[in-house]
Amino acid sequence: MDIVADDVGDVRFQLQIAEATTQSLRLDEIVVASSSSIEDTHHFQNLRELLAKYHPHRKDNDTSPVPLFAMCEQVEQLWALISLSRMVYTDRYHPGVAARIFDVPMQTVTFRKQSVKLEGLMMLSNWSAAEMRESNREAFGLLEGVLREIHTTKETT
Repeated sequence: MDIVADDVGDVRFQLQIAEATTQSLRLDEIVVASSSSIEDTHHFQNLRELLAKYHPHRKDNDTSPVPLFAMCEQVEQLWALISLSRMVYTDRYHPGVAARIFDVPMQTVTFRKQSVKLEGLMMLSNWSAAEMRESNREAFGLLEGVLREIHTTKETT
């Protein structure tokens, strides 16, 4: 994610969607959100400082667009925000899953450390919300079976 000024001077967020593809978003159309303050507080601060370079003399009553930064204290707050969104851009797996569950269009943002998970997430992006819920039920059923088998094995040994 980067902050850039376009050819008419409007400041925008620029996202790397694929290796050679970027997408530019107006600042007043986005919310930058996280439920992980440990990883993202520093990142949010860097973005605010970068934004300040484009608005060095910004006053409190300035009406030019700025992004909203939302540090959600609970994951449920992030899921609520996702459920109200028109589009989700993410470099993380679980917000993408939440977007699919709420039937909100989503796009992964290129981030090398998360690439394997995000490639799988992009495959899931074609699933309907009902297909995603059914897959979750099936996965939890398999997990429950494994846990029951472990429990039974421990009781017999």
